[in-house]
Amino acid sequence: MFSRLGKIILFSALGFAGVWACIHLSQTPDPSLSNLIPDFDSKEELVTNKTESILDYCTEEIRTYDGLTYYLYKPLKLHPAQSYPLIVFYHGGDMHLYKPGQVLPVCKPMYGVTPAWLKDNPCFMLIPQAPDTWWARGKSWSLLARIHRYIDQQLCKEFPIDHSRLYTIGYSAGGTGIFHALAWYPDYYAAAIPIAGWLAVQETPTDALVKSRTAVWSFSSTGDECAAWWATEDVLRVFTAARGNFKLTKVPGGHGAPNKAFNAACNGQPYPGAELISTSPSCDLTTQNPLEWLFRQRLPFKK
Repeated sequence: MFSRLGKIILFSALGFAGVWACIHLSQTPDPSLSNLIPDFDSKEELVTNKTESILDYCTEEIRTYDGLTYYLYKPLKLHPAQSYPLIVFYHGGDMHLYKPGQVLPVCKPMYGVTPAWLKDNPCFMLIPQAPDTWWARGKSWSLLARIHRYIDQQLCKEFPIDHSRLYTIGYSAGGTGIFHALAWYPDYYAAAIPIAGWLAVQETPTDALVKSRTAVWSFSSTGDECAAWWATEDVLRVFTAARGNFKLTKVPGGHGAPNKAFNAACNGQPYPGAELISTSPSCDLTTQNPLEWLFRQRLPFKK
């Protein structure tokens, strides 16, 4: 049995040894643990490791107008003496089946746009949510009219949008929506990029289409099981006869191939088997990046 004084001495010695061990281990860490402990010596490293988002350069807002839902993206900083382009994205697939406000959690159809690109090219972006398919018989012109009315009567009056630099990009059903927009409302957009879209020229007013000054760069595939290649050939013949500003990137593969080719071009990468076809000497064949090509186009007669 230890005396009371002995117990005090023993516990004091153990306590001193514990303190010494903690100090010693903190000064000489176990090298085997070095790979398990992240080194965050500076705030700069934390910022560098952060994944960029388009929301680092714009704000996101859901709006409604005339019964339609819109997803609006605005640059974070607007300069009073500057006007900005607007890109209208026509979504594809069955996005119209989702309730208003549910499209973005499922898919953000801002084709080709990355944080790095948006940082250097501030612009407004708009995603209308269609209540029906873009090509619904007897409804497409009305739906497109409502979208254009919102742009003209609301957005262009509320924000410094350059009306001569309205652009549009759409995939699949959205590409079809673009072709309908070009046919029903020629000269509205300065440039358009329909991806894996189609147009039944027999059921569309192509007279206005061929007179349009809108520059078009289409991406289509010969084995598309959704957008028939013969429909693309019909559009190509219409533009060739009119010598319109139309070029086509033709690729092998199925319905998803044109979108892959588009993304490859945006990243400066060649796509296997891609063939570029143009219908007029006025086509810009030197600009390889579709987004750069898009922003080079302008309708000079618009305010």
